[in-house]
Amino acid sequence: MRKDTASFFVVVLAIFSRHAIAACSAETIKGRFMLSGAAEALIDFDSSSTALGFIAGRVVFNGVNKVTISNGKLAALGAIFDFTASGRYKLNANCVGLATIIADSELGVFEWEFHMYVSGTAKNPTVDAIYHPVDEPGESGLMRLLKSRI
Repeated sequence: MRKDTASFFVVVLAIFSRHAIAACSAETIKGRFMLSGAAEALIDFDSSSTALGFIAGRVVFNGVNKVTISNGKLAALGAIFDFTASGRYKLNANCVGLATIIADSELGVFEWEFHMYVSGTAKNPTVDAIYHPVDEPGESGLMRLLKSRI
């Protein structure tokens, strides 16, 4: 069910994107990006309580298959947590891809999946993504990665 939902949102992102790159490869998103996003997180399984959370950081795609996140910040319930992450990504010719990363934070170690869609131009790509922790049901969000000029 979760993969069907993620696939649906990737299609929606593709439909509403203003400019699509003609063809993609892992090289298309090589470089530094600034990450921002929001998510609803399940914070108490017993009462099904949720909280709005925000995520930000610097993402680097190596142009082959590796991705890293540095200076990551996760904010929820008035607290801010630092994190770093690394993992692998793949991107198909239709500019749709998947990144799987391991994040290390003050809250512990988590595995996340990012279901990505790339738009924009070859020189200035934008990555929109649905993300969710692999082992944490009830938590997901949207993020946007913009090419960094610094």
